[in-house]
Amino acid sequence: CKQLFQKLDSFLLFLIEEDWSPSKASGSHHNVIEDMLVFINSIVPTMRDISTELTASVFKSCFIHASRKILTVLASSEVRTINMVGIVNLSRDGRYIESFIEENITEIKNIKEAVGSLTEFTNLMMMENFDSYLDLQSRHLRYPHLEPTQVIPILEKFKDLGMFKSQEGIPKVKKSAVQAFLKKLRAVEQ
Repeated sequence: CKQLFQKLDSFLLFLIEEDWSPSKASGSHHNVIEDMLVFINSIVPTMRDISTELTASVFKSCFIHASRKILTVLASSEVRTINMVGIVNLSRDGRYIESFIEENITEIKNIKEAVGSLTEFTNLMMMENFDSYLDLQSRHLRYPHLEPTQVIPILEKFKDLGMFKSQEGIPKVKKSAVQAFLKKLRAVEQ
């Protein structure tokens, strides 16, 4: 799996070069996500001859790794800022991965959970449901794959869209709300 993860990383590291604070939402997912999925799709036929359990394990591991790596890229020092438009674009990436899974890997139960950390992060931000994440019981129910160590460094980079840049379909999450959430989250995690 190590070589497989390295290959996935080689695609996902290109996300560093994306603009995570754009002024307008993109119409679809990032191209590197599609490239990664084309690669994964190319190994699907070779996996069909292996046991179902091993195949399921490999694919789940790939998608868990990819989901976590995307958040790691966003948390890296190379990504300087992120705004709600960037998070909406990230949500499109997650939905594209989920639709790929639904169409191409139907025989593995609960495999969509493998992109849980990515989906849960975008849901948290899109719904601005910070209090539910702060409550440990609620967090384990609603966000079982999303670790504070993933959330904190990304949200430290969050910036407002600005007063006059509201867009349809983009939640109006204020930097002050994110900062207050971060302060509470750090206190809960200490």
